[in-house]
Amino acid sequence: MNSFPGLKEVTAIFPIRTRRSLSLRQKINITNILIVSLALVFFTVNIYRVVFNQTLERTAANSQQEVNLMAKSLGTALLSVQNFSKLALINQATQNILGSRVAFLIFLENGL
Repeated sequence: MNSFPGLKEVTAIFPIRTRRSLSLRQKINITNILIVSLALVFFTVNIYRVVFNQTLERTAANSQQEVNLMAKSLGTALLSVQNFSKLALINQATQNILGSRVAFLIFLENGL
C-alpha cells in the first residue's frame, strides 16, 4: 500500500531523480555549480570585509584630519586674540580709542 497516494501522478509530471539515476554529466554540472557558488560567496564575503575595513580606516583618517584642522583654527584664533591684546596693552593710542569707546558705551547706558 502506498503511503502517498498522489505521488505517482506528481512523479509522472515532475520526475524526481535520485543521485543514482543522474548521468555523470549532470553530476559534474551539479558539483561545478556548487563549487562556483561557494567560491562566489567566499569571495563576496572577503571583498566586503576588505572594503569595510578600508572605509573604516579612511573615515577615521578623515575625522582625525578634521579634528586637527579645528585645533589649528582655534589655535590661530587664540593667537590673534593674544596678539591684539598685546597690541592694545603696548599702544597708547589703541588704549585711548578703546577707552573712549568703552566710556562712551558706559555713558550711553547710564545717560539713557
